[in-house]
Amino acid sequence: MASVAATLGYSQSSAGAQFWSEPLRTYGVFASTDGDDDEWIALIRAMAAAGITGPLGPTGDIGVELVWDEGEELAHAFDGGPLCVAAMAMLAGAVNLGIELLDAEAPGTVAGQVLAAAAAVDEPHLVHRLMEEGVDPSAGWDAALRCAARRGYAGVVAALIVDERVDPSRCSSEVLRSAARAGHTDVVYHLLADGRVDANAMDGIARASAVRGGHDQVVALLDRAATHG
Repeated sequence: MASVAATLGYSQSSAGAQFWSEPLRTYGVFASTDGDDDEWIALIRAMAAAGITGPLGPTGDIGVELVWDEGEELAHAFDGGPLCVAAMAMLAGAVNLGIELLDAEAPGTVAGQVLAAAAAVDEPHLVHRLMEEGVDPSAGWDAALRCAARRGYAGVVAALIVDERVDPSRCSSEVLRSAARAGHTDVVYHLLADGRVDANAMDGIARASAVRGGHDQVVALLDRAATHG
């Protein structure tokens, strides 16, 4: 993995030179994580061209911190490794840029990370496409499924659980518990219909969470599943 420090002043990319010569300004642009901002997009392109992965710190170092929650979650899921630039673009809302970098096989691109990022921003068609291309949707201990279930992205969840490598029963049906707690009725429906989750896992904590949250439809689904097995 290239470091920013090694790249400063040595990049052959004219697109990157404007950033690497000003580390603090570069960090300020990156930390905005604004996928609609032309300067942020230019920086991501420059990072891709230079082969840089991972977050930028205020001193121009790699790996100092992750600057948005979804990035931290996904990087942790992938053994704490840095996020590739295509995944960064996805998480910041620049989905088309992420696809472009993926298709161009930008240095450091990890297809499993991109799939998980696509799941985290509710892009079921991209998730399906990547699965058809052979990307493992269970990478990062089902990071894609965990993100989608917690955020209530039923279409992504439905696409993922078709693949037998994705295990919704992992960690005592954690994804069912998180969806039930948040009141994501459609996600709970898909997970229960799949048949691999346990509605009564951990002494029925999914139902208890749904009751506390006032999610009556989720409670009804869980009761039905518990009754009919």
